[in-house]
Amino acid sequence: MNQEGLRPAGNAAVSMPNPRGGRSCLLVVCLIFCAIGTAIWIPLFVLPVARIIAARRWEPTACVIRAAELETVRGGDGNTFRFKVRYEYLRDGRAYEGNRFNFVDVATSGRAWKKARLREYPVGAERTCYVDPTDPSQSVLERGPTRDLWFGLIPLAFLVVGLAGLVFASGRWQRSR
Repeated sequence: MNQEGLRPAGNAAVSMPNPRGGRSCLLVVCLIFCAIGTAIWIPLFVLPVARIIAARRWEPTACVIRAAELETVRGGDGNTFRFKVRYEYLRDGRAYEGNRFNFVDVATSGRAWKKARLREYPVGAERTCYVDPTDPSQSVLERGPTRDLWFGLIPLAFLVVGLAGLVFASGRWQRSR
């Protein structure tokens, strides 16, 4: 019997919670957060920013808008919208067709902003596109950052939470006190 008059049934051992098990679970969850954050952040923000920087060296070229539309993407939480455009341009005497508006191809809820693009890029209008001098088949209408780019920062929250959790779970925060 123990001091309180209770004894374990049979030969059952009394197990205490293992603090290392909880830490291991937290590490796994934090690694998952880091992986999800990184996997979404890179294509939605890092790669477009790298393309924006590279496109600063692309050459301005006259182009003609051949088609422009607002695509509606239906979803369970409501509709999102994507501005789609097709344009033609000449480079070194050869005709090319482009369809890249900017470097972030996501559908978002910003319908008014995208409708304004329809007015800005009407069919038949002559505009300036930017062409990669090393590969003239690559072009873009807006080579700088656009408001859709900032949606790519949202996954960064997953990465930061995951990294903070890893520091906490590893016990480093206690050692620095």
